[in-house]
Amino acid sequence: MGKSETEKEVNQKRIEIEKRIERKIESEIKKAQYQVKREIKRELKRLKQIIK
Repeated sequence: MGKSETEKEVNQKRIEIEKRIERKIESEIKKAQYQVKREIKRELKRLKQIIK
């Protein structure tokens, strides 16, 4: 019985860690998307200046 409790605890910890990693990855993806968006806007402004 003690072993199954330990297995449950290990599984619970693993699930918590997986969720934490997923949130971290999602956060990094959002940051990268925001950065790319900013760079595209900056580049568009630069190109519009060249066209004028």
